[in-house]
Formats: sequence, C-alpha cells, structure tokens
Amino acid sequence: MLVPLLGYLRSLGGPSRCSGITFLDSTDLPVCHNARIKQPRVFAGIAKRGKTSTGWAKTALSGFNIAGTYTYETGERITVRSGTDANQNGDSAGDRAILNPGGSEGIGSTVTALVRTCPSFDADGNCTTSAASRTIGYVANNPNAKYIQAAAGAVSTIGRNTFLLSPINNFDISLFKNFHIGESKYIQVRADFFNAFNHPQYVPGSVNTVDPVGTTGLTTLNQIAPLTTDFLNSSQVLSSNPRVIQMAVRFNF
Repeated sequence: MLVPLLGYLRSLGGPSRCSGITFLDSTDLPVCHNARIKQPRVFAGIAKRGKTSTGWAKTALSGFNIAGTYTYETGERITVRSGTDANQNGDSAGDRAILNPGGSEGIGSTVTALVRTCPSFDADGNCTTSAASRTIGYVANNPNAKYIQAAAGAVSTIGRNTFLLSPINNFDISLFKNFHIGESKYIQVRADFFNAFNHPQYVPGSVNTVDPVGTTGLTTLNQIAPLTTDFLNSSQVLSSNPRVIQMAVRFNF
C-alpha cells in the first residue's frame, strides 16, 4: 500500500508541480492560478486572499504575556530620640528616650521638671538661682506613653533601633505583546504597573528600586520633643509609594 502511494506522489512531480490535487498537511496550499483561489471546498467561505482563518480579533487579543514580581521586606527599625541633649555633651542630635514598659505603643510624652523651692529672691522678686540648678527630677506629662522624653541630666533607658516601621508588601506586574514583522523583527507593546494594587506602603525608601530618598522631615517621626502628631506616625511623614503605570513601545530588529 505504501509503495504505490509513494509512486503516485512522485508522479505528481512534488510540490513544485501544480496539478490541482493537493494533500492537506502542515505545508501551505499551492495555487495554480488566481482563478482557483476560491475553488477549494474545504475552506470555502472562510479563507480568502489576504485573510486567514484566525481573523484580526484573535491576532490582536491573543498572545499577551504577563509577568509579576512580589517583594516582601521586613520593616526598618528606627531609634526613638528625646530631642534634647540629655547627657549634656553638646551633641545637637539629641539622645535616646526613656522606655515605659507599661505604656501604650506608639505614644510619646514630654516631661515637666520638678524644681526645688527658690532659696532666696532679689529686690525685684526674682529667684537668685536658676530653675535648671534647682531641678531634682521630671514627671511625664502623659503617664500612659511608652516613650518618655529624657530631659537634661536624665539617663536614657532605651536602646537603638527599637521601633519597627511598616514592611514592604509589594506587587509589580508587566503586560506585553509582540507583533511580528517577518521572521526577525517585531514590535513589542507593554505596560508596567509598579505597586500594581496601589497598596499604601509607608517606608523610608522605595518599594521596588534602590533610588536614594531624601530624609528631610523625618526628624519629627522619631523625636519626642517637640511632640507632634508625626511622632511614630509614618503615614504623616513618609510617602505611600502610590501606583506608577509606565507604557512603552519597543521595536526589535
């Protein structure tokens, strides 16, 4: 059976000789004459000159590629500072705070000095000794605070990097499609979504790059005095790193 079939195919002269009889396989269908384009009944009403059976809609809407990157990073730790030179060494950066173990997390408090009674007054009724020299201690203005200001002469009881900021929990997604032009050239249309779900991430940096980020204004985040609503409230000081959408067209040749 096989030998007669091969002999018959050979008698047709191969694909270079068109006889009007064609076996359907993975190769193209040769056309003997333009007048015969519409004669094959297998694809009657479907295949036409300049049009494939797939159609433009499938070409345009299929073949997309999607890629994603998920990043999780533990939050950065910061040091809670008093905002005053507690050890009186002349350092303008300010020393660390005092920890109140029973206080509420994220709450800071300034202090009020406890001063001895003035021993003597001048003729104008002013105390002859300064309040600083008569200070014997301090009392927290908010006893429920966990972080207490260490004023001049007080000893800090808190270590470095004790407060944990919010973590990075980020999704980046890229969507792209290649439109081929011939065998070696193609145009790529793409869209990149950084922080695709627009998840607020208040971190002292970037969630998906290593670009430098300015720290101007971060002082109020971890400094008790002067006490503001920014204290340990990263949403008031840091960027939420909102979604960024980038679109591009690329020609490869």
